[in-house]
Amino acid sequence: MPEAGESPDAALYDTWDPTQSAPLSTEEMGLGAPSSEPTELPQFDERYKEDLNGLLFLGALKKSFTWLGHTFVIRTITIGEIADIGVIAAKYRDTDFNAKAYQAATVAACLVSVDGKPLPVMPITNAPEDSNLQAKFDYVLRRWFAPVTDVVFTEFLELEARARDLLEELGKASG
Repeated sequence: MPEAGESPDAALYDTWDPTQSAPLSTEEMGLGAPSSEPTELPQFDERYKEDLNGLLFLGALKKSFTWLGHTFVIRTITIGEIADIGVIAAKYRDTDFNAKAYQAATVAACLVSVDGKPLPVMPITNAPEDSNLQAKFDYVLRRWFAPVTDVVFTEFLELEARARDLLEELGKASG
């Protein structure tokens, strides 16, 4: 309860002055009696260390795979790219091609290279709707066949699942 003249929020937002009081015991903090047994700290699963480095230092996970003699490199995508995928695929929203357009846009966004080379695309104008992703989408849409986008999209979904597993593992290790 606040003292006379204090605001009602004073009890909620108080500062702690270490010179005015002794440190709280573990019982006072609600942690129970101290244990004589050493507490085992959660350990980070070794299988995720390389992926963790990718997320921490690059901000993305990358994956390389070979299919029909071609080497594809893909990566996880950003929130902005996910939003752009929605904008690009929206043109096809009310058509039977909706799912394939979303898939092709996602493949265009996640693709880093094929056989060591990026997609040969560049926007023609500086208009916001003429983006790198739009150019890559147009390239995939006009030149790739459905089985290729199916395979790359499936590999992308596996990479995204690995990123989610990593984040879940991070949560376990942090306690």
